[in-house]
Amino acid sequence: MMTQSNEIERVAQTFKALSDPTRLRIVTMLRGSKAPLCVTAIASRLGVTQPAVSQHLRVLRAAGIVSSMRAGRRVHYSVDVEALRAHGRLFSDALNLK
Repeated sequence: MMTQSNEIERVAQTFKALSDPTRLRIVTMLRGSKAPLCVTAIASRLGVTQPAVSQHLRVLRAAGIVSSMRAGRRVHYSVDVEALRAHGRLFSDALNLK
């Protein structure tokens, strides 16, 4: 069972991951995409370098916001919608917003 303190830590980690405007743009882009996107496509669409996108995706993956799957030599990323819903529930529960 998760304690309130653990829930608050998870909510804080989610907010930290989404606090950067570029990461928020990446999540919004992936959420609106019909198919998972690779780092090259994300970098091109955002006008950001590939290494920067990779670092942002690392943070988003660590927070459980995006998931990845390998397709040949490339890794494609998508938003983990169920994880976002779970983060939303944690946020609501942590702040007693029921």
